[in-house]
Amino acid sequence: MIIRQPPEVNFAVDRIVPLTGGGDKNSVIKQAFEHRLTQAKCPPGVRHIFHQELRFGCPYLRNPLAKRKEFAAAAEKIMAAVHAQKKIVLFGDYDCDGVTSITLLHDFLMTAKLRRENCSTFIPDRHRHGYGLSTEALASCVAAHKPELLIVLDCGTTSYAQIDWLNENKIDSVVVDHHLPDDNKSIKTVLINPKAWRKLPDEEWELKLLSAAGLSFLLVEAMVERFKLTTWDKQRALLIAGLGTYVDMVPLIGINRTLVKHSLYLATVAPSAENVKSHLRSCSPGLACLEDIRQKDEFMAGPLTEITYGFYLGPCLNAPGRLYDPMDALNLLLARDETAAAELAERCFNINEKRKIIQKRATEQALEIAKKQMDSKVILLAEKAWHAGVVGIVASDVKEKFNRPVIVCAWQEEEKKGEEKEGGYWKGSGRSIEGYNMGEKIKEALALGYIFKGGGHEMAGGLSFRESQRETLEEWLNKTSGLNPDDFVHKAEIVAEAETFSAGDWNSIYLALAPFGMGNLEPSLVARGVSLTTNPTPLRRKSSDDSAKIKPITQTMLFDQATEPPPAGEPSPATETDDDVWGMRGNFEKYGRMIKIDSTNLATARTWTVGKQYNFDLVLTEWQSVYGKYFYGFRVRPIRQAGSRRNKK
Repeated sequence: MIIRQPPEVNFAVDRIVPLTGGGDKNSVIKQAFEHRLTQAKCPPGVRHIFHQELRFGCPYLRNPLAKRKEFAAAAEKIMAAVHAQKKIVLFGDYDCDGVTSITLLHDFLMTAKLRRENCSTFIPDRHRHGYGLSTEALASCVAAHKPELLIVLDCGTTSYAQIDWLNENKIDSVVVDHHLPDDNKSIKTVLINPKAWRKLPDEEWELKLLSAAGLSFLLVEAMVERFKLTTWDKQRALLIAGLGTYVDMVPLIGINRTLVKHSLYLATVAPSAENVKSHLRSCSPGLACLEDIRQKDEFMAGPLTEITYGFYLGPCLNAPGRLYDPMDALNLLLARDETAAAELAERCFNINEKRKIIQKRATEQALEIAKKQMDSKVILLAEKAWHAGVVGIVASDVKEKFNRPVIVCAWQEEEKKGEEKEGGYWKGSGRSIEGYNMGEKIKEALALGYIFKGGGHEMAGGLSFRESQRETLEEWLNKTSGLNPDDFVHKAEIVAEAETFSAGDWNSIYLALAPFGMGNLEPSLVARGVSLTTNPTPLRRKSSDDSAKIKPITQTMLFDQATEPPPAGEPSPATETDDDVWGMRGNFEKYGRMIKIDSTNLATARTWTVGKQYNFDLVLTEWQSVYGKYFYGFRVRPIRQAGSRRNKK
């Protein structure tokens, strides 16, 4: 069974939040971007830098890391090891941020002429070693590779005992990480982690927003400049760093946004008229082979965008580390031979399909359990049958549905030691909402003894605790959340009313603010007084399983401006229809249009069929253009109306 579904939004909108105060399209762009900078707590004195970038398709990439003393220390240590031809081991996390970071450093070391036999990589096994630079993972790494310099990527900030052990055994180290530190301890090695630096000048503010891939790129770029290495493939590095940045869900502001913008450009634009293949194939055969698989599928095929990064390429790189061997993902990125790359791409794709099936089953169960916890401010779910490799994605799904911080846990077996009675523990992953710092809360729980291991950053984290700690932890999380019911309502940030701009102007606004993701959500319009002109119609396609019947893939409806008010006493379908019927994705021509837009303006949308008329409001988001024509599909989210039967339940 192959599950190929677009991401779904299965909830209505409770509240509209205007991002702008109106004006022409340039004013709206500036106001929307200023709002994002305010959300990210950008210092006022440097905001002009980011506003200037809006004028460029691919803005200039700044590198404030190059001025830091920590960079100088790391650069000298790494290059000294290269010149001495010492054994260097790259130790990284098993997710996309980790494997892209390893790839960036590996490419640099090869450029710097470290002999291939002196460069090794190690990624811990999620199930045997646990997360990060654990004692078990370090022991396996040292035994297998005998490093003289260990470069730790996307983990290690709080691995104080492990770094002490390395120092005692005369093994040098550098840590490049973006996770939260313990404020009461300092690590005894060179640490490239802006979150651990006491005070950042305003001009270096955006460093603390970077993922490990972003930090690794800046580190490598600055070392290339410092040591005058002319053969470094910067385009390949930009492509891979942008992918790792986007998939790790860091705020798309400043350097993060620039990295992703450059990466997407390289992934979709051909190097020259003579070479019609995109940079993607020349820079990364592995990613190109993954993209080939997507384009062969009738439903998944389409333009490569940030959505491709977040919902296809990223998951295919994450899946091996979730279920099996994370080295498959790393080898895919390192592959330069297309035959080997194609085999690895097929393997990563198939593992991701298995992951979807496992995740789907766990998500369905988790949503049912979560419905009974609507009085909780923080939802904690734990089931022994769930796979530890998918709990983070399940937590994300539940968070999207109920708009609350969610921690989902699976049971981890272990050998009983001494008088221990449990023989295992809960291993969980959390996803957060705006206003709740998941990483800080996990760090606080660790300090209080409510968990025995944990860490993370603002929007996500991981933790481990005993069954005997579970009740106390759950109670403490809810008592100290600081959240109130207003934080849980589903909001839509609106750039403008639909009738304000022509389709061409709206397209300009959209392109100026892109790419979209965490910290820079896709802008939406509100269409007032529209009507449902067809009943919900499942779109269908043939299953890849010949023995199966044709399967529905999504729901589509057509809308128009209302020509008459709803019948007396009858509620709007926007508030009465089941939410999941209304959570749907815009379609391209071959699947039928949800909304036909002419080039005059959006509010004059016309459809071909006429049905029962209602008058209600819609939020239109996820703008999709078809081959440059003014035909667009949207994801449509109804705005719940006060006084409906649903709201009175």
